[in-house]
Amino acid sequence: MLDWTYSFTNALYFATETVAAPTTTREIDKYFCVYFIDEKALIKGALDDVIVQSLASGRAKFKEGLLKEMAAKFTKEQIDSYWPDSRIDWFFLKTQGPGLITHLTKISNLIDADLLFFSDFKEDSQLKYSLNNSMNIVNQKGAFTWNANPTLPLEHVANEIVKVSDPSMNYHFCNCININKNLAPYVREKLESLGVTKDYIYPDPQKIARDAFAATEAQLIR
Repeated sequence: MLDWTYSFTNALYFATETVAAPTTTREIDKYFCVYFIDEKALIKGALDDVIVQSLASGRAKFKEGLLKEMAAKFTKEQIDSYWPDSRIDWFFLKTQGPGLITHLTKISNLIDADLLFFSDFKEDSQLKYSLNNSMNIVNQKGAFTWNANPTLPLEHVANEIVKVSDPSMNYHFCNCININKNLAPYVREKLESLGVTKDYIYPDPQKIARDAFAATEAQLIR
């Protein structure tokens, strides 16, 4: 599993975090890199879609049972008003999705999936992976890719999948931005001015709690 970020500034922080001066004369050693993926390139591997498709066969039965239960308590007009298809879909995913997420994200099941992508970045998504329970992932705007192949790198697996589905497609799994290492201090300075610091990327909950307590205590003393 690899972690990515939706934030370019966060990506720059990670890229410059361990940059050191070149130790060889090779041209490639003069640069640090930021790799990026167009999310559309991962859409077929979105775990959200896998879950929705897996649940699809049970939706009709769920709707039938729900409407039958509602019919005993409400009029048809009330049911039609309060339970349109969009609300039923929302309720269906909210109640049935978590169990399937728990099942599918077990390693024993993930090994059967060639390539997956998932995150909790989109607030309007009806499926949640509880990733936002981590302050690190929230601040880092984290997303994750899963590659079950034990020997082939992620980009190779993705390219092979696309080649099978559409051999004519001119597809590149990811792109790369090369940045001269001499610019690293400038990049770090700009990131710090934007608040993208170590404390932001790797928040310490205990320190945050202590600081909040101290600030509150200081106000009370005044």
